[in-house]
Amino acid sequence: NWNIWQPSQPENYEYVAIKQQPWWPGLDTGYMNWLEVTHLSGYNEPNNPVEDAYKNLSPQGSVDDAVARLPELLGTGLRVGAPAVTDGGYSWIVDFVNKAKAAGHRIDYVPVHYYRSQWNNDPAGAASQLYNFLASIHNATGLPVWVTEFNNGANWTDNAHDPTVTQNRDCIEAMINMMDGQDWIERYSVYSAVEWFRQIYYDGGGFTPMGQMYKDHVSPIAYQQEV
Repeated sequence: NWNIWQPSQPENYEYVAIKQQPWWPGLDTGYMNWLEVTHLSGYNEPNNPVEDAYKNLSPQGSVDDAVARLPELLGTGLRVGAPAVTDGGYSWIVDFVNKAKAAGHRIDYVPVHYYRSQWNNDPAGAASQLYNFLASIHNATGLPVWVTEFNNGANWTDNAHDPTVTQNRDCIEAMINMMDGQDWIERYSVYSAVEWFRQIYYDGGGFTPMGQMYKDHVSPIAYQQEV
């Protein structure tokens, strides 16, 4: 879940808190045991007009307002991430990072969402396309990247090309193998609430081929805290 006021499930999993939008959730310690949290991510898709993060910045979608509110997140003392933009949010996030740095604010990582696919669902092409997008953000910001939502296309995107369950497994596997090889990509997480052939589980139960591969995959350590 993404709610600061709910515990991680299962509870021995690390919980990464997120400030969904300017007015919710609150960051007071009454919500959860902050000693169990090491990271706090910024707003959810502030460049997306359908999201509350966009609607509740003033003016709507304002980079300047998001930068002005960053000290609230930094005040937690946690490792802090920028707002998580959609895969159409390159300009927004680069502008945000540049203005935050100019204001003297620290940013530790940049979360992004990604739902692009290729017409032929070629695994090598899928991995290369994702790499180019992520590298463009890393190179422009100089910061580590988290891919906090991604899949090989989605039902709400114009550029999604429907794969078979086998094609989806192969594309996602190529994508995560690529990400595992980049020391500037710290974390990633498949978002599975899409059509059945892109999900981790079949609607009737049991892992899809992608889900089984993703479950069995062992990733390297994402981040080593420097002392």
